[in-house]
Amino acid sequence: MNFLARLRVKPQQVILVYGKARAKAALAGALWQRMTGLEASIP
Repeated sequence: MNFLARLRVKPQQVILVYGKARAKAALAGALWQRMTGLEASIP
């Protein structure tokens, strides 16, 4: 969850560190978790 937390706080920094493809994958995962209600901490 640390990665997703950093992604939410500083998306640009995450893109620089992990690359756009990894950032998009993380965003897709976060959105999927949000839709399925598995991660309540994501607004």
